[in-house]
Amino acid sequence: KLEEVFRFDIDIGSNIENGDGGKDSNSGLTRDEVGALQTGGDAEKAFADEREKALIRWTNAVAAGPQDIPDTLRQEIKKYFTEAEVVELTLLVGATIMLNRYATALDLPVAATHLEFLKNEGLVF
Repeated sequence: KLEEVFRFDIDIGSNIENGDGGKDSNSGLTRDEVGALQTGGDAEKAFADEREKALIRWTNAVAAGPQDIPDTLRQEIKKYFTEAEVVELTLLVGATIMLNRYATALDLPVAATHLEFLKNEGLVF
């Protein structure tokens, strides 16, 4: 589930479907979890797993821009992930942000069906 948490947290434009009891049928995340990640809601309440919460805090800190990561967060992420995993996660955050900015700058098209779905779900901002 960590991969899905990461993917939804860093890529706000993900395709969200709700067809199996409140879970995103593609990711296994609950509607509350997706909502917390989509809107910047309270991930502390939506997620119970401490490793997932640490991942969200790390992802958000890295994605926020050029700033120092607090030592407390560095220590926390090391409790749950190896150094290699932290390196990979951080690289993925940067690469995803770059690709999102690239697509936005070039106004790359989004499939009409995907846009309609996002509108119907109230996820177009």
